[in-house]
Amino acid sequence: MTEAMKIIYVTMQWPCASETFCSRDVLALREMGHAVNVLALKPSPANAGYLLKSQKSDSVPFCATSFWGYIEGILSALIHPSDFLRFIVEVLREEKSFSHKKSLLLLIPTFFWAAKKIIYQNPDIIHLFWGHYPCGVAEIIKYRLGKRKIVLTQFLGAYDLNMSLSLSKKVSKYADAVFTHAEANVQSLLDMSIPENKLHVVHRGIDIQSMDGALFGQFRQQRDPYRLIFVGRLVKEKGVAYILQATKIIKQIYPSINLEIIGDGPEMGRLQSLAKGLNLSDCVSFRGYLPPLEVYHSLYNSSFFVFPSTSGGERLPNSVKEAMYAGVVPIVSRTNGISELVKDGHDGFIFGEISSEAISRLVLQVMREGEWEEISKNARKTIAENFDVNVSMEQYVKIWSVNAS
Repeated sequence: MTEAMKIIYVTMQWPCASETFCSRDVLALREMGHAVNVLALKPSPANAGYLLKSQKSDSVPFCATSFWGYIEGILSALIHPSDFLRFIVEVLREEKSFSHKKSLLLLIPTFFWAAKKIIYQNPDIIHLFWGHYPCGVAEIIKYRLGKRKIVLTQFLGAYDLNMSLSLSKKVSKYADAVFTHAEANVQSLLDMSIPENKLHVVHRGIDIQSMDGALFGQFRQQRDPYRLIFVGRLVKEKGVAYILQATKIIKQIYPSINLEIIGDGPEMGRLQSLAKGLNLSDCVSFRGYLPPLEVYHSLYNSSFFVFPSTSGGERLPNSVKEAMYAGVVPIVSRTNGISELVKDGHDGFIFGEISSEAISRLVLQVMREGEWEEISKNARKTIAENFDVNVSMEQYVKIWSVNAS
């Protein structure tokens, strides 16, 4: 058994409704006996208490920046003027994007605040859960620690790569390990001149144990063969409007069809108006943000998970994994790396053309041919064998242990 380690996760916000996978990783590590603290570079949201409880993360020690934390960071920067000026020069000289320069300069006090906390706590591992702006913390720590050694690792996902932050690339050069969650990201990372032996692909896992527990919940019902479901943030690039339009087409053939939309976001009002305009108010429900357990209940009662994302930053979405483990047939767009998760025709279906016609055509085909039950079994098996959060985090721990020894 690996010796218990003291780990600090540096993330942008904690808790966060759209980053539940972070809490799952942290909880899995704590279950293994490791001490994990979280440092967040943005203030906690107004509904932090509710999110922590719903994500079962209320026992996780964390510290989120605040007004007074920002002031503390300013004072720390003034106490270390050479580090302060060095970072400013680095940002102005190396970052090409004006918006990146602006954000990094505004975050300097937060970086100093977080670095001070980390140095005081003296962890075994510092993990930059997001590999973009949290890299500023790594730079300040590097200035402050000198030759003193703390293992530093970095996660670089699709969003980080799309941001193309010069600081991310710089930190990857001296990080002890760089993690990513899809083979589809590897070439981009190699193009950043990251040594191949430092690069580790670890697929992000889901909380299978909690999902199994949901099977015994009081809300467990027989799966509805006419229920479509979507889970995710309601932003334009997720393509929820296409699902609504497809539902209108499907309803003409299967009047019993219904659609459940779980999630919140800036598109909520527009999508609700669209559903009303399509005369779908009687068969579409907008549930908003739900705690994971309630999401699992809804998944187990649904038959088809429709995910027509157009986002270039999409990589093996956790919502698709959870749907598959619940036995919901995934009908997903061809996003980068999706073939690492869904094998078309075996455990789900992938469509190339993103349109309401393409979605409705595929859903109707599966309904008519009646083959979805076998696909459902295969989907669950795929996730059980390859995407368990406990297995994923064991891989992280193994890599951290090698670098710490």
